[in-house]
Amino acid sequence: LNTVKAFSSPGVIRRFEFNSDSCLVLPGQCDKRLGVLRLAANDPASPCVPDSGLIAFNNLEGQVCGEGDLQFIKFDDMGNELFRNTTRIQNNCFCLTATMSQVYMELSYFLPPQLVIPPDATILAIQGTRPDQNECGRLVAFCATRDGQFVGLAQGDHDVFYDRSDPCGAFDLVRGYDRLGKVFTISNCDESTRTPPAPPLTQ
Repeated sequence: LNTVKAFSSPGVIRRFEFNSDSCLVLPGQCDKRLGVLRLAANDPASPCVPDSGLIAFNNLEGQVCGEGDLQFIKFDDMGNELFRNTTRIQNNCFCLTATMSQVYMELSYFLPPQLVIPPDATILAIQGTRPDQNECGRLVAFCATRDGQFVGLAQGDHDVFYDRSDPCGAFDLVRGYDRLGKVFTISNCDESTRTPPAPPLTQ
């Protein structure tokens, strides 16, 4: 959607719906690279469509089948790729009118609905097979920019939330607890800034 062979091809997709028990089928598994549903933003400057950057998504009467690759590509105004992220799609049902990046994140959240919603329910996702099959199934956190970009986490990381490096500044940190219960931070959506490093796994 809005991309052809991973190149920018912006249009305006107004509605994306699954009704009458229809199903978005996207099969996948970590030892195989199968199909991919690739998304990019609507053209926000379309002169004929009010609020052209938004899409109405509704699958409350449908479902999602499989855990295949769901990919979001962000392009700049010149059509140059800024980033490309791939998650494993989840069977999430919702109805909203939002940007394509928000729809991408909503389809990616992997924590199931609960009576008490955990704070990282809208932060955590699972990485897909692309571009690195070896990273498939890794826990990731959507960045505080909320534009579809994510940063990789370590096994056992939990209770992830957004924080500020400057008490009066913007949210620019992903903060959470590692498998040993120690606090870690990742700055500006850059995994190499993780402090302290993830603890090594023991056999």
